[in-house]
Amino acid sequence: MSMTIKDSIVSKTSTAYTPNNTIKSSETNTNTPAYSVDVTIKNRLEGILKNPNLIKNIEESLNNIDLSINTIGNEPTGILQGHMHEGMFDADFDATLSFFCGRRTEDKMPCKLKPEAKKALAKYYNTTINIQKGGKNTFKKYNLEYAAIAAYSSNKLANEKAQSSINAGNYSTENYQKIKTMANDLQKDSGIYISIDTTDSNVEIGAPNSLNLSYLAENTNFASNKITFSYNNTLLTLGGNRLNFMADHKEAESVWVNLAHGNYKNDDEVISALQHAGYNKIADDYTQQIYFVNGNYDKENGELWKGAVGYTAGSGDSTKYDKLRKSLFGSDDISFDYTQDELNKAYKNAPTEYENLQKYPLDREYLNFDTYNKTDSKKSDSSSNQIQALRKRISALNKQLHELKSNRLNQPSKAEIINTLEKNIQTIQQQIDNILENKIKNTLQ
Repeated sequence: MSMTIKDSIVSKTSTAYTPNNTIKSSETNTNTPAYSVDVTIKNRLEGILKNPNLIKNIEESLNNIDLSINTIGNEPTGILQGHMHEGMFDADFDATLSFFCGRRTEDKMPCKLKPEAKKALAKYYNTTINIQKGGKNTFKKYNLEYAAIAAYSSNKLANEKAQSSINAGNYSTENYQKIKTMANDLQKDSGIYISIDTTDSNVEIGAPNSLNLSYLAENTNFASNKITFSYNNTLLTLGGNRLNFMADHKEAESVWVNLAHGNYKNDDEVISALQHAGYNKIADDYTQQIYFVNGNYDKENGELWKGAVGYTAGSGDSTKYDKLRKSLFGSDDISFDYTQDELNKAYKNAPTEYENLQKYPLDREYLNFDTYNKTDSKKSDSSSNQIQALRKRISALNKQLHELKSNRLNQPSKAEIINTLEKNIQTIQQQIDNILENKIKNTLQ
């Protein structure tokens, strides 16, 4: 399937009602003490609370809310009272997390990437420069590569969570295979990457260890209604509810493909499209099972874009990426069409790039401050030996981590051990950072 870059750019306009709260100058009293405003508000609140109809109106409003269109999955409305959503990292952020940590490490102290790491990460650090030299075509190339990494990470994480949940008896192989197949079919038909939302788990209120990542993975049910576009509409993330609904109504394929292309901005437009195409029953079912009132679909930049281009040291500011995109295309709302071969090739390279982003950002050569610390050579030698011992420990843990990720240990146990190893590595790295920071302070004294 061959497609070309879309030349048309959709401009966004928004209007918002601003109440006229202007106070005429003749009404102001420069001699009024400041606390009188608080007294006025207090008096108004007391008047409202004394109103006998207040509680009655609130109760009537709550009773009139129709919860039938806001259920989780196919569960009865009453079940909602016994569940809560525990948020987790989405796969895109998970793929970029090590890269973010590497940038922060670079901020905190003068250290540089080791040669192999520098070579593997060069294009991420030089993304902005390369795009400024190559223009729109280079931007489009990076967009595809980064979207492919995010899609690969999402598939990897979804598979891991599904297997954990299935092993724990909280989900079925058939249910997961159904939404996974629908995601694959929609990707082939639409020509963009489709991923399954992995950010929510349905966990009983008060459940033990409810904040434990392995426990959350075991209880992932992929039941959210999420719909998020990222990487300039090259990656679409869908909740399991939507994919399940699409799988049950494949006859409306043309509408689902248009949705994937970003041709609808919210569920209201999807329902209208279904009705216009003659799928009135599907439109009714969609309204009852999927629809959320006044919810426009999310448009996000993508975490790798933020990490590589939009990074501002120490601030997390992402405006650099927004400015770069706008300078090239004149708009924040752009999208590309890639051929199936381009999508497949980028996805084939994604596992290697994903591993590089996980492995190399913290692989650094730390400067030796002993030469500069003239005040206390014994203390300097002691801290240097301590750092060397800690780095050896990190190296040993990293070796265990890579070996563990490549073996065939059952998933729940594997996830728990990986989580523990990664926390230990982070703790030791923080100890090294603290020692180096103290050495810098001593040097400057």
